[in-house]
Amino acid sequence: MDISAFEKLLRESLADIRMSRSERRDLQEWLQHQNCSGHVLSQLRNAAFRIVREYAGDEDPQQLISWLESVMRVVYTVANQETVQAEVWFSPDQDCVGRISELIRQSHEQIDVCVFTITDNRLSSSLLDAHRRGVMVRLITDDDKSTDAGSDVEQLERAGVAVRMDCSEWHMHHKFAVFDGSILLNGSYNWTRGAAEHNAENFLITDHAPLVHRFFEYFAALWSKLEP
Repeated sequence: MDISAFEKLLRESLADIRMSRSERRDLQEWLQHQNCSGHVLSQLRNAAFRIVREYAGDEDPQQLISWLESVMRVVYTVANQETVQAEVWFSPDQDCVGRISELIRQSHEQIDVCVFTITDNRLSSSLLDAHRRGVMVRLITDDDKSTDAGSDVEQLERAGVAVRMDCSEWHMHHKFAVFDGSILLNGSYNWTRGAAEHNAENFLITDHAPLVHRFFEYFAALWSKLEP
């Protein structure tokens, strides 16, 4: 796949920081001739974010975000026509920690984690490794669980990982993660030793673009809503 052709289309569209109907059609036609697998989606998304970062200092952030959302909507709409990859994992019978750690290691640009609690040092260490190699790691969690014995939230935050907490009277009870904007992990599985070694838990991993995009958008909205 010629990423430079994709980037050329995006730069032409960014000339006025909006995606016109004809630009949307041109992008869609180009994408329809590509194999939009999960790996390719990750490349396309990374290229789009890289270009946006180039313009970030000179243009209105809200216009850039709206433009980026338009681009990704076209990308994921076309990708929905491709074969979907999915897998299901169950604990404590399978190496769930190993599979999640593998997804973290394979991420190059961004990891968005939204979990009720995180106490499994193996997963925390994998996130720290990703952060140290330059991956943008963002964590949303529940404030009530962040101070529990064994919680790794403060350690991650001290190391520079971006953390936001739900400080309402209710619980932020989600357990999902999005890797490079192209792979979704979602299920009952909390990132704890108990979930890995004792509890009957599950999670699904998929590159189904509409689902990934929906969770990615939801994470972004929740992140904006919660105070740093």
